[in-house]
Amino acid sequence: MRTPFRVIALMLLLTIIMSCTPSGDRTEYRIGVIASLTGIAGTFGQEMQNGIELAAEEINAKGGINGLPVKIIVEDDNTDPVKGVSAFSKLVNVDKVDALIGGTWDFNYNPLAPLAKENQITLITPQNVKTSGLITNEYTFVMRTDMKKVVGALEEYITENNLTRIAVVRFVSPFGEDITQGLKDILAKTGGKLVLDETYERIGGNDFLVSISKVGQARPDAVFIDMVDADVITFMKRLKENGVSTQVLSHGAIADVYANPELDRSLIEGVVFFDYDKPESEEFISRYQKKVGAQPGHSADGAYDALMVLAEALGKTEKGQVNQYLAKNKINTINGEVTFTDQVRETSRVFIREVTDEGIKTLSKEYVSLN
Repeated sequence: MRTPFRVIALMLLLTIIMSCTPSGDRTEYRIGVIASLTGIAGTFGQEMQNGIELAAEEINAKGGINGLPVKIIVEDDNTDPVKGVSAFSKLVNVDKVDALIGGTWDFNYNPLAPLAKENQITLITPQNVKTSGLITNEYTFVMRTDMKKVVGALEEYITENNLTRIAVVRFVSPFGEDITQGLKDILAKTGGKLVLDETYERIGGNDFLVSISKVGQARPDAVFIDMVDADVITFMKRLKENGVSTQVLSHGAIADVYANPELDRSLIEGVVFFDYDKPESEEFISRYQKKVGAQPGHSADGAYDALMVLAEALGKTEKGQVNQYLAKNKINTINGEVTFTDQVRETSRVFIREVTDEGIKTLSKEYVSLN
């Protein structure tokens, strides 16, 4: 029997339509987000979500990925790695996401990295800095460069201010260990000495009396504190109460403490800190403020970039090859170029900032690279 011409034409048309469709009956691209929206890392997770949602709005406003919308599916891990693993399972096995963004802090992210490899799905962690204890494999990508290199941005300040004896009081973690190693690297070049490496094992509820005593006995030119929230305030109070006078160095958590409207800001005046959470792009800051009504922080720009690079990769290749695309290609966003080496973003910008009686002042801006 001869097939009618119009039937043949219809079949040909359907074949053409199907060939232009990214994946058969696909109607959207799904990105899973595992964020600490509650718990001790809650403010970090909220900014992660804000950055991702901003990127999703912009992607969809421009037609989505291959003409299809991107859908964000968010799971809150409550700053609990066990809940993060459960969220991973749901997003991958139930929601069938195309890629994942998440792992707010290192202990939230690390259990997810082996699962990404096992399930052969790409996972980007936007807020973690690469440390010696952060797990990576061919399916995981870290949006901030090596912590020891980030700490190295303090070298000029340490040298110019002749800080030759430095003490460290830090939370027990790979993050704190790499900060300490970064300081040792600086001191090895400047002829200085690490005079104290004091650790503590609980976030919050510390009195730091023993630590303050050890700092006083070490007589440092500066003490670096790896602390967040109330611990910073307690430590600074104890310094003053015990008459220990020394320069205090720290990281971007100082900006969070400063933002607390109930804080006596004179407590942290003079603290100098490195900050890789401050976005450099004024365009990103403007767009974020318009959407959220506040200044971006906590690597909100890294979260935004994470979705942007995933969108490009998904638009150019198949789900199972997203990791290969990211490993081989340079991708530009409004925040600059994103290039990965050994699963880690090659370059980060770091601001050196100081708390003054007039606010937080930026002393310098540096670019640090893995190379």
